[in-house]
Amino acid sequence: NGTLIDAKHRAEPFQFQLNAGIVVDGLERGVESMVEGERAQFTCSPEWAYGAVEAGDLLPAESTLVYEVELLEWRDGPPVEQSA
Repeated sequence: NGTLIDAKHRAEPFQFQLNAGIVVDGLERGVESMVEGERAQFTCSPEWAYGAVEAGDLLPAESTLVYEVELLEWRDGPPVEQSA
């Protein structure tokens, strides 16, 4: 419905490690395809977002999410443990 859920990272960059389960799958797959300095908009259908799970009061189950992203830089991080 166009509701802005989270804009707090507009002032300060949001940092996360790939393959650590920190962000929804659709955002992670999109970001990992980017190059430094690139801007992109990712539309994540429910199966690539939260699916049948509600996320807070503003995000009902089966929501499609839209992210506007600018990749500022890549950084090395610690190894991520993979589940069996």
